[in-house]
Order: sequence, then structure tokens, then C-alpha cells
Amino acid sequence: MLALPAGCAKNYAPSACEALDPEYFVETEDPFESYNRAMFNFNIEFDAAITEPTARFWREKTNKHVQHGVSNFFDNLKEPRNFFAATLMGNVEGMTSTSSRFVMNSTFGLAGFIDVGQAVGLQYTDYDFGQAFGYWGIGRGPYIVLPIVGPSTPRSMTGSLIHNRHTYLISRIDDSEGQLFVQYMNWLDFRARLIPATDLLKEQPDPYIFARESYLQTRLNKVCSP
Repeated sequence: MLALPAGCAKNYAPSACEALDPEYFVETEDPFESYNRAMFNFNIEFDAAITEPTARFWREKTNKHVQHGVSNFFDNLKEPRNFFAATLMGNVEGMTSTSSRFVMNSTFGLAGFIDVGQAVGLQYTDYDFGQAFGYWGIGRGPYIVLPIVGPSTPRSMTGSLIHNRHTYLISRIDDSEGQLFVQYMNWLDFRARLIPATDLLKEQPDPYIFARESYLQTRLNKVCSP
């Protein structure tokens, strides 16, 4: 079963990666720009008032080794998603790397806090279901800014729903308080990693355009370089 998609995808090139395809020109499609700008501004204000200060406090006051350990832990929890997304794309190297990293880091890496996989030459690579859908030619749909969550597309949202339903290991925690704490730490780690991008965004003459183009180009690059 794993060999079949690998064989089929060996020479497959998504149409979105061709220069004549509309998705290649990421700046041309934003039918909900009026709404998106309003929601973008709301998210910026909400972030500046609540989430960014907390993330900066975590980044500035917490020991760097602790931060790296927490980041490693949550990266490890994403490996099942990475594995299945790589499988959908027939990416044998990605399948092997993600599964090997998950086993090593979950055991020898003390539940993922230590990145043993990287120490032996297996670098972390982020794969997702939205990327896999794009790889197989499913269009991304219109750009949309979600409340709190931020930039997205229907293709990415669908991929996230599948991940949250089937491969999101945090949701498997039975203890509600424990799950809430892990969810919070996951969010805190994610937001702290975005601080350099936040600083860059504040320097732009039109932050909305910069955020939109950066997001869509990043997503396109993931689809075209699986």
C-alpha cells in the first residue's frame, strides 16, 4: 500500500507549480479582502494586547534549554501527522524519517524533549494534509483570515480538520485539565516561535499584504517541494 503512492507520485508535478497556473501567482486571488483586512486588524490588536506579551515573557524569561525542550516535545507530537501526510504524497524519505524520529525521540528522547533524531542526522520536516491535497492537484481556494487563527485557505482548513480529528495526539489526553495545560503550552510555544516574524511584519508598509503573500508563497513552496 505504501509503495503504490510512491510509485505513482515519483514524477508527479502539481499544476499549481507551473508558471501558467493561477495559484502560481499568489497575489492575484483575494475575493474577501475587505473582510480579511478587518479580521486581520482584529487579530493584530488581540495579539498585541494578550498573546504577544505572554509569548515575549516566555521567550525572554525562560531558560533557552527549557524552550528548546518544549519545542522538541511538540514537534514530536506532530510526527504522526507528518508521517501520514508524507505517505499521501508518496514521499518515502519523509515517511522513513518521520516514523524513525518519532520512535527514537519518544523513547530515547524522553517523550520528545530531546531531539535524538536530529543528533543522528534526521532533521525535522513539517508535512501536513493541506500540503498533500495540494500535491495531488486540489486547488487551495480563496485566501481567508480566520479569527485568532490567522491566514488560511479552504484546502488548509480541511487538512487541519483531518489532523485535529485523527492525528492530533494532544486530544487523546483523557484528563481535561492536563489536556488544557498541554494545549496552552503548545500555543505558547507556537506563538513564541513567531516573534521574529512578528517583528518583521511590524516593519512593513502594508502588513496585511505582506502577511498574505508570505503565507500563500510558503504554502505553495510546501506543495511544490514535498
